[in-house]
Amino acid sequence: MQQLNAMVALTGDRNNMVWKTGLSPAEVLLLQSLHGADAVLQIEPVGDVKREPSEEIERLKEAYPLHRDRIQNIWRDFPGTAFPQRIDALGINPALLKPAEASAKFQVSAKPS
Repeated sequence: MQQLNAMVALTGDRNNMVWKTGLSPAEVLLLQSLHGADAVLQIEPVGDVKREPSEEIERLKEAYPLHRDRIQNIWRDFPGTAFPQRIDALGINPALLKPAEASAKFQVSAKPS
């Protein structure tokens, strides 16, 4: 599963931003549902981690205990092999990616191509 770093505009407020590291594609979806579709930006891949989708769902439930229902919706919308392992599988708006990654359309990867 791809690991990402990104800026998150809390409640969509670009004047109230935090840098998040070690995000998964599913966590980006969760943060978008909490803060707005364009609130997660400057997304950059930084590596990969070996984690099963069920393990990721449990990790998210522990990290965001007040949003278990939204996390369950991600599992419902992306069951089994459909679970997002890479950011490019989500169809994220290229404007939300860091410029270097945005220029390599559909080839967002932690490894140079």
